[in-house]
Formats: sequence, C-alpha cells, structure tokens
Amino acid sequence: MTDKIGRNDRCYCGSEKKYKNCCSRNNDELKKLEREISKQMSFYLKEHDLKLCLHPDKASCSNRIIKAHSIQNNRILNRLSYKGKLVMPIPKPKDIISGGWSQWGRGQATTFKGFCSHHDLSLFRLIDESKFDYSAEHVFLHTYRNLSHELYKKMLGFKRISSWFQGQLEKDRLKRDITRAFFTDIRCLMYVKEVLDSGIQSQNYESLSYKIWEVEQEIFFAASGFFAPQKDLKLNNIQKTTNSLEDELKYIFFSVFPCEEKSYILISWLKNHDCELKYFVNQINDLSEEKRLSYLSNMIVVATENIVINPIKWENTSIELRKALQKFYEDTLYKVEENHYSMLVNNNKFNLFDFA
Repeated sequence: MTDKIGRNDRCYCGSEKKYKNCCSRNNDELKKLEREISKQMSFYLKEHDLKLCLHPDKASCSNRIIKAHSIQNNRILNRLSYKGKLVMPIPKPKDIISGGWSQWGRGQATTFKGFCSHHDLSLFRLIDESKFDYSAEHVFLHTYRNLSHELYKKMLGFKRISSWFQGQLEKDRLKRDITRAFFTDIRCLMYVKEVLDSGIQSQNYESLSYKIWEVEQEIFFAASGFFAPQKDLKLNNIQKTTNSLEDELKYIFFSVFPCEEKSYILISWLKNHDCELKYFVNQINDLSEEKRLSYLSNMIVVATENIVINPIKWENTSIELRKALQKFYEDTLYKVEENHYSMLVNNNKFNLFDFA
C-alpha cells in the first residue's frame, strides 16, 4: 500500500508545492462536503423509510418489523464476510462523492424492512437451517425472499420519488416516465407475489419453473435480483415494454451463492410465463460452461445491486479488474435493454465467478 502523504511532503499533483499549501485544502473541503452530504442523506432516508410485513398471513404478524436479509445471513453472508464486512456496489452516504464500492457490515448488507420477526424466521427456516437440496420448496423460498426484497425496493423507491417529484410530473416527462416505470414494476411484481402467496398458504411449491446450475467450486460472492428480458440470445423478441401502465412484464429471478465447497445458480420464473421465458433460459443452458458463466456474470452486474463479495478477494483482485467491473456496473445503470445483448455476450474483461 502507498504511504500516507505528509502535510510537508511535496504534493502529488506535480505543482512542486507542499501538500498542506496545495491539494490538502481541496481535500479538506471535499471531506467537509462529504460529511454534510452524508448527514443530509441519512436524515432524508430515515424520514422517507418504509416498514411492512409482506407475508400473506397478516393475522399472525408479530408487528415487530426487522431488517431482514435478502441473502441468507448465517449460511452465506457469514461465509463470505471478513471481520464482519462485505463489499457491495451500493455506496454509503459518505462514499457518494468519492465513488467506488463500499464495505458494509454483515448486519446491514442486503437487508430490507419487509418482514416481521415472526414471519422472517418461520417462513425461511428451511433454507436458513439446511443445505440447499435442489427441491422445488427450496427454490420457491429463495425466489420468494428475492421477490419480496425487490418488491420492497420498488415500493420504497416509489414512495421516495413521489416525494421528490411532487407537483412536477405534468411538466417533466422524464420524471413522469420514471414514476410510471416504478408503478409498472410494483404492479407486475404484485401479480407474481399473489401467485406465490397462494403457494405459501396451500403449501404448494409447484408454481415456478426453474433451472439450477452447479459450480464445482466455492465462489466468494453471492447475489440475487430479477430482470424482464426483452430479447433472447438470437435477438428475437421475448416481450416488448412500452413504459405504459398496461405493460405486463414477465420476470426471471436469480439467486447465486456458495454452499459447502460448491456453488449454485438458481433461475426461476412463473410457470404460466413458460411460453415467453423457457426457450430463453434453454438458450443460456446450451452455452458452454465458460460462456454461460460469463453471460450470467454480466447479467448479474446489469440486473442488480444486491451483490456481496468477500473483502479479501476484492482487495487481492487487480485494480484493473476492479475498475473494469465498476465501470461495467456504472455503464449499464442507464442503458436501454436493446444494448444489453452485446454487453452481456461480448464483455469479457471480468467474471464474478473468478472470485473463487
């Protein structure tokens, strides 16, 4: 590591001045600004928070909403963490200006206030306490936890942008489109939730189609998320979104995690969406293992911010590869779906599955 520059050392910018008379002043002002932004953001996020239990059985709620983990805590996050820390692409408020990925404590990473203490414990006990066993019930519970997290994020985002954009939607098309996109995702995710809620209440876990890929080594990252593919690998249309309130989106959910010297990639979707999505998943399955893992790695980075990486593996990865991953993540935040195919297939500058 580079030694910390002293105040009387020559400034690193090449000005020949002492650091204290040159860039130190700018850095002090930047740190002051970062502290102020962090304070303001923390206050705003607290003021515009959301707490609810997404379990269908409201009558048995404990009414104590907790920070539930969207990626299993003891069996996965504990395995990946180092001294209780994990690396995520979500910046902390204090890191907003400097950019880069942040280290989060295991008690904060992947959490959301979407379940009460009773339902988070009782509903997910099977996958929290036992090894993944390929069963439909295990896949169902991983999917339901993933869905609940994504729905919660959309609901929270809708609440916050409604506050930000209050009184501005009629005059600002961009803000109107953003609000409509959040509303459409919430409506379509609620449909998926209604189907899965029925499965929870009847203990019938057969409403999902799914594909499981096994990786013959333990990876040092985990992720979960979802996406609504518009084109398959041959650029044929799967579904078309018009950003209208009538869009009926079909989603693919994914969970990736290590488990006792192996790792698993779960892809799931509603069975009644087989017509639109099953052929696309089969295309991914028909790729060679190397291309499949490369494609899935890129897809994960495009589709979600819910990624956790072991800090030691992150630090031991070259700066060039880390920058390539961060740039790809940032470049794809606002890309339209039509550009995703080339990015997903052709990018080979990094592979999350190399964190192994």
